[in-house]
Order: sequence, then C-alpha cells, then structure tokens
Amino acid sequence: MSDADALLARLVERHAGRVADLDARLAAAGLGATCPPTWQTLEAVPPRAKSDLAELQRTRPDFGGLAPRSLRPSAVFWSPGGLTEPQVGAAVQRLAELLHDAGFTAGDRVANGFSYHFTPGGLLVHEALLQLGATVLPIGPQQTAQAADFLAAAQASAYVGTASHLQALMRALDALPPERARPPLRLALAGTEPLGDAIRRELGTQYGIRCLDFYGTAEIGVVAVGCAADAGLHLHPQVLAELVEPATGTRSAQPEGELLLSADADELPLLRFATGDLARLEEGACSCGRHTPRLRILGRVGESARVRGMLLHASQLRAFARAAGLAACRVTLTRREGRDHIELRYRAKAAAGASAQVANARADAEAIAQAFRDHCRLRADVQGADATLAEAEIALADRRTEAALEGRT
Repeated sequence: MSDADALLARLVERHAGRVADLDARLAAAGLGATCPPTWQTLEAVPPRAKSDLAELQRTRPDFGGLAPRSLRPSAVFWSPGGLTEPQVGAAVQRLAELLHDAGFTAGDRVANGFSYHFTPGGLLVHEALLQLGATVLPIGPQQTAQAADFLAAAQASAYVGTASHLQALMRALDALPPERARPPLRLALAGTEPLGDAIRRELGTQYGIRCLDFYGTAEIGVVAVGCAADAGLHLHPQVLAELVEPATGTRSAQPEGELLLSADADELPLLRFATGDLARLEEGACSCGRHTPRLRILGRVGESARVRGMLLHASQLRAFARAAGLAACRVTLTRREGRDHIELRYRAKAAAGASAQVANARADAEAIAQAFRDHCRLRADVQGADATLAEAEIALADRRTEAALEGRT
C-alpha cells in the first residue's frame, strides 16, 4: 500500500459515519469505510470547495457538515467571508514539526506576529511553538514601535508572521537608541502574502535573517514550509496534495492546477478540499536533502485574493457595498515597496433626481472607510469616488505581478 493510499484509508476508516459531508461525497463515488478510496479511485469523490463553506454553514450547524456531529472544539474562529472554523489539534502538531524542520528550536524566543483575534493564525502558531518548546512573544500584527521595543527587551531570536510586518519591525528597531541591545533575530517564517525577493534580500543581507515561506489555510492549518534551497515549499508527509483543472475538476495532466488537499484531523477531517489556490507541485529530491513534494503557489482561482495575511472575498465586497449604501465598488490590489497596496473606488447610490456625481460628492468618506474595515477586515491605502463605475459593479482586481506571486504564499 502506498503512503497516499494509507493516508486515505486511515482518514476514511476513522471518520466514515461521523461526518455528514464526507459520507455524502464518498457515497456519491460508491466508496466508504469498507471500500476506502485509493489514489486511483480518489478522483471519483466530488471535491469540497472552500468557496462552498459559507452557504453550507448557513444551513448546517456542524461547520457545514464537515465536522463530526459530536464535536466540542476547544476554540472556534471566525475567518474572512463569515466562516466559522474549529481549532484543529492535528494542525498544531503538523506546524510544530514543520517549524522544527525549518530550524526553530526549543531555545528560541519567537515573536508571533499573527493576530489572536477571530482568526486561527495567532493561536495556531502559539500552540505549535509551545509544543516545540520555544518561548512565545505574542506581539500580533499592530503597534509596530511598541513591538520592536518588546523584541529588543525580550531578545527575540525568531519570528513568525508576514514579511512586510517583519520588515517594518526591523526598521523600527533601527530607530531605537543605539544603547539598546539589538535582538539576535536569525530566522523568520513568513507567509499569507507574496514574499518578494527585495524583502528577502533586505532581511538577509541587512539584518542577517533567513526568511522562509509557508502555505496553509484556516481549515487545515500550515501544510508546507520552504527550505534554505528556496526550491518550493515542502509538503508535510501527512498531507496529500492533488492538482486539478479549475474549469473541469479533472486531474491536471501538467504539474500545475487548482490545489486540493486531504488530511486527517479529529475536528475537521478534509478529503479533496479545494483551496481555490493555483499551485505547481514538484516531485523529487531537493538540494536541501528532503524528499517530500514541493509546492509553489501561483495565484488564486475565482473571486478572492490573499491580502496582508487575510483572504478577501468578493462576497465581503458585496456585503460592504450594501452596508455602505453603494451602487458599485472596485478594489484593486498592487504591490508597492514589498507591501500589498489596496485602492478602493466606489459609486454611491443616487437619490431620486440626483446625479451620480452629486451622490458621490456627498458620500461620507469616513463612514465608507469604516464599513470597509468592518466587512473586509482591511484598511484601504487609497479610496475615493468614481462615477465611471458601472451600476452594480462589484470587482476585485488583483494587479500584483505574477512574478511576485510565483512560489510565494
């Protein structure tokens, strides 16, 4: 039995009869606990797309039917798009192992730059670091100057978060008085946004920090981490990856396509989970010495984008437009100085007899900015009225270069 077949058999045998969505999709393929899928037969199981979850969760209380019916999770998170997700113990274990592979040690003092509020990133990293035996410095993603002061005082040796936040922290450390001892930062794990070569070079050459990428989702956790060879992100051995054609769902004949993941977990066992990410999968030994398959994330499928460590969905833009009383809105994403740049343009609803230009002139810019923050959990760098937007246009335009996205998360 291959490693893939063993993983699939264990997942199905443990959870068949306990997870409604899993049972229904296995039954559709004529499979089940007595006849679990193999790598060859797995393609018959309909994928479960991340984009389906919001609608499923509106009709089913057990996390859209993806969780065991009797689940009592230790924590529940609320991710972008209005999704609720349980904390996943297996994700903590996998991340601890990947952190160890990346070079994090029990003696490290690690700054955790992910938020502990609503979304799972902060607590996931925190618990994985504790399992590794490291000391956690819970700085979160804001209050950069205060966090830099804390890193110096605590003598942080490593960091997990976004690369742009780490870059800002290092520049804040540069601004500290010369008598303050610099923290011995040597290693960083940075993901959830494109990690450009310019930031990597700055962190490496100017500050001596080796910065590695990672990839994961809120539902499955971190599943792949980069290495010193910079040859892709090494997949955890207990996670099975497939690539399919986005338009048809059939397995891709090329080593590129939409990424589907399968992984066991007590809280949220996932079989053929369609992430919505476009990826390349590379087999064979890496020059770093590891033999696990390597991922390169190329972009997104459909109406969503990863921005500043968060997923931004078109559904969030629609909710924002309704709440702000807008007739149309467009968000354009670019990269500037290694950071995601968000431009928000909108068209206000015109009152009876009023022109669109007059309506836009009267729109409350601060109220619109606040509604955008509330519904999208992001802050626009530039915003303004645009009377040329088509009626009812809700658009998310990702203009970040493909070169910046290739191989990055």
